[in-house]
Amino acid sequence: FYFGNAGGTMDRIQQLQFTPDGRYLAVQLLDIVLTKSSHPLRKQDFDTTATMQLVEFPSGKLVCQFPAGLTQAFSPDGKRVLTSLPMREMRQRIVELNALTGKEIRTFQPRLKGFAYGMSLSPTDNYLAVFDSEGEVLIWDAASGELKHRLPLPGNLGAALRFAPSGKRLAVSDGRNLSVVDLTTGSTVATIPQFVRSVMIQWSPDSQTITSVRQPYLHETDDAASPYVVPIVEHFKVDDYLKK
Repeated sequence: FYFGNAGGTMDRIQQLQFTPDGRYLAVQLLDIVLTKSSHPLRKQDFDTTATMQLVEFPSGKLVCQFPAGLTQAFSPDGKRVLTSLPMREMRQRIVELNALTGKEIRTFQPRLKGFAYGMSLSPTDNYLAVFDSEGEVLIWDAASGELKHRLPLPGNLGAALRFAPSGKRLAVSDGRNLSVVDLTTGSTVATIPQFVRSVMIQWSPDSQTITSVRQPYLHETDDAASPYVVPIVEHFKVDDYLKK
């Protein structure tokens, strides 16, 4: 999309995400909505709406379409998707949809106080974690829908979430620390200091090492050919940071 004489631009494709099994690609699309304006100097009012399309990969065949949330997580088999609705309103609902039909299966309780700025479903499909922009991480039992833990975090900064492959721990990065949470007790078992929060977290297959990709920052250099946006990639062995 392109609009505005002053050079304003808008991308139609907002986000791409594969399902864990790689069979489908979720494409978040932004559509222009024009309605007749009641303003005497305007013919039309401009707005946008976001939808998520699930397509087969690599054929691109459309499977289904449903309203997009701020973030989403797919079940390991790619047949269910968790998302937050409605996208632009506070007190969002965390809903589970059938990813092949778009039909709503259930809503997790309680509702958020703000917006879902981060979401992760465990690889073992037994825990769901969501960061609420008002300042906490909520962790549900993904099978029963029971809320298991609430962890306070600084609000509005965003947070990266990632479950360990074992399904026993959750890594949470806010603006100050990378924390490791025991999912049985809900307690923080390791804290790794960070000056800049992670934008992506990955675990090693044995759930012992965390790879953190931290927020890129500008790096000035005299070399015009040198890149100036520098991400920080670090590896941490969890045992080195366990609380004694």
